[in-house]
Amino acid sequence: VSTIAGRSIEYRLPCQTLTKAQVVATLAQDGLSGLAENTVSCVHYPRRVPGPEKSCGVCAACIQRRQALVSAGVLEAPSRYQYDVFGGPSAITGIPMGELLPLKAELLHATDVYPNTSSDSIPARVLSHLVGTGIATDGGSLQACVDLLGRYATEWEELLGQSPSLST
Repeated sequence: VSTIAGRSIEYRLPCQTLTKAQVVATLAQDGLSGLAENTVSCVHYPRRVPGPEKSCGVCAACIQRRQALVSAGVLEAPSRYQYDVFGGPSAITGIPMGELLPLKAELLHATDVYPNTSSDSIPARVLSHLVGTGIATDGGSLQACVDLLGRYATEWEELLGQSPSLST
């Protein structure tokens, strides 16, 4: 961007060390949780299916959005989603198995990979991503990333404690 602009461009990311749930909680504390009703995260949106437009509820973006909102205490109508992965056992069993792969991946990362991560034991693919994208440039920024992943894992653990259907 700097090369194209012909001058130095610097990005400042004030929420870089916060989980999505922590960002949403900040908005909720400021009385802005209603903004969530006007946003969409679904990678399949618009889905171009008959009836009222809904997010799929099963893509990684929908799952991460719902996790952040629920963890921050911001509730939204499950009817916004075609499938409700947070809706208990009957809702989960109604979801085609192939549609549950993003949820399984998210749960694996949040319950197996991230909680066991320290700056000395970051999985190679995670470390490659952090260094390759320039997110982590030194030991301090790497530790900040590890701390962030740990907080994210804790949010999922707390959510799973509230929703046993997700942990089975």
